[in-house]
Amino acid sequence: MKNPKKLKRRHKIFLSKLGCNPDEFLIVTEDAESYTFYNRVTNVVWDPMRR
Repeated sequence: MKNPKKLKRRHKIFLSKLGCNPDEFLIVTEDAESYTFYNRVTNVVWDPMRR
């Protein structure tokens, strides 16, 4: 896993639309089709589909 980084505004808006709390996540990778987030609370890497 790469070093997780702080979220940008577009990442926070994306997580809010999914019903997640953006304060609990860091961004690991960002591709054209997907993001990879790291949850600080549960220490889990999550890869939701971006459409």
